[in-house]
Amino acid sequence: MIKKLLTIMLVIVFALALALSLGGCGDKAEDEPDTLDVSVGEPEPEPEPGPGPAAGAGLFDEAYTFENGMAIVMLDGKYGYIDKSGEIVIEPVYDAAYNFTENGLAIAMRDEKYGFVDKTGKEVVELKYQMVEDFVDGLAKVLLDYQTGFVDETGKEVLPPIYDVVDDFHEGAVAVLVGIKWGFVDKEGREIAALEYEDRSWFRDGLAMVMLDRKWGFIDKDGNMVIEPKYENIKLFNDGVTAVQIGDKWGYIDKNDEIAIEPKFDASYSFEEGLAVVELAGKYGFIDRSGEIAIELIYDDAYSFDANGLAVVMLDGKYGFIDKNGNAAGELKYDSAQPFIDGYAQVELNGKTGLIDVTGKEIVPTVCDSIDEFSEGMVPVYINGKFGYYDDQGREAIPPTFENRSLFGDGLACVVLDGKFGFIDKTGSFAIEQKYEMARSFSEGLAAVKIDDKWGYIDTSGKVVIPAG
Repeated sequence: MIKKLLTIMLVIVFALALALSLGGCGDKAEDEPDTLDVSVGEPEPEPEPGPGPAAGAGLFDEAYTFENGMAIVMLDGKYGYIDKSGEIVIEPVYDAAYNFTENGLAIAMRDEKYGFVDKTGKEVVELKYQMVEDFVDGLAKVLLDYQTGFVDETGKEVLPPIYDVVDDFHEGAVAVLVGIKWGFVDKEGREIAALEYEDRSWFRDGLAMVMLDRKWGFIDKDGNMVIEPKYENIKLFNDGVTAVQIGDKWGYIDKNDEIAIEPKFDASYSFEEGLAVVELAGKYGFIDRSGEIAIELIYDDAYSFDANGLAVVMLDGKYGFIDKNGNAAGELKYDSAQPFIDGYAQVELNGKTGLIDVTGKEIVPTVCDSIDEFSEGMVPVYINGKFGYYDDQGREAIPPTFENRSLFGDGLACVVLDGKFGFIDKTGSFAIEQKYEMARSFSEGLAAVKIDDKWGYIDTSGKVVIPAG
């Protein structure tokens, strides 16, 4: 029964990022709220809220956005691929198909078995797995008979699927689980550390955390125990030091297991961008590598600095951002704040969402029910049941009047008005009339559109390039 439950759980969570499983293994930044993430898959999902795709009965039952020169189409309930001339280059024989990526491979599924095909339809990675993930740094995670491993872009099983769980690779090594014990292997499948540990982290700064007898220590990439397992709680190494709990206080040790910063804090976290979050008497601040207070411990909460040199902090119940000098980047006035992504951070005030830039300027005021992401200098916003757009100068470029929307692509965005799909330019004017039963975003100069239950493709002038029947 235990084995059965484990295998069911593996199928459910296989495509999710693996997190560290026990306390004391993460950095403060890992507690920050998640950001909106719309994935592209099989077939390409439309952003929510809004109507989803509906099957038709034309030349193609469904047609999707071009990616890397190819588009997914569906015919008679099966998925295949066309090129930009409209020619079927991979016959619709798959029960599911995903977009081609830059390595020239796409995930496909037939008879509930997954693998990868190239642009000729050749099965580069045999369709035999219960689940696969996209390639990262030349390797893809696979699941076979409820065991996990990795394949390379030739289909070779560089890590045979013999493990109950595998993490992701970091610094050329990956943690693997068999039964209840963890070990490490490299990208060639060579064992770095034997399956003997109760828990683990990934490698960072050349070392990985491991647990033995409920105590934490560190191993190097040769599997040598460089810091004996004796700590109740520790963090990941970064910049040559790591936070450790000694007694009821936290401090820092170096890679020789020597005290680098005396244990005097109630909590401390990994160094990021040269500073580390510490807590004392319920207040948070930041120290530098010498252990000196760099930013006074005055905050009710604080998160690690990011690559922009900014950190989320909370004071008197309100969130905002500070720089490495402790100066506020804008006001600390928000009910919540998320880390910066591509120069923008989502903030929330009185139940409404907005966006600020790294200076603290509100690019989108906190009046939105939800916000997508910037594309071509425009971001869709959802306000009181309608969609509009703001530009990257903080202007409401297009008022919220539409029933659905897409990101801008090739200078145009797909929108829905009065139940019909069309395309607007960045002034909000219809460049292509809203006359379609359904449409998808422009990509690589083409957009899939549906008329009279038939799918085809148009160019940015509205000209039919691939007829719908």
